[in-house]
Amino acid sequence: MPFSRQHESSVYCLYCFRLKANLASVARILVEFGRGLRAARKAKGLTQEELAHRAGVHINYVGRLERGLENPSLQAIAQLAIALGITPATLVPKGRFTKSDLQR
Repeated sequence: MPFSRQHESSVYCLYCFRLKANLASVARILVEFGRGLRAARKAKGLTQEELAHRAGVHINYVGRLERGLENPSLQAIAQLAIALGITPATLVPKGRFTKSDLQR
């Protein structure tokens, strides 16, 4: 039995709602990552430019990460952590999110 247009529309709306909720959750995680990165950088007394140079990334990328506007790769997280003299796990937000925040 084929779905009616109304049913298709309802399924699509539910999908869009879940997608928007997931994107909002990811955005919160990225903002928390950025706050942690900024705090670690400042604790080491580094400017964004100095951190970017040490990590081998562009200065604009560091700024965008700190503002939660970029989704860092594992390689980028490792490079930043090495440049800061900390473990990559230190940069990843912990304990502030529910299981639903991490579901995609």
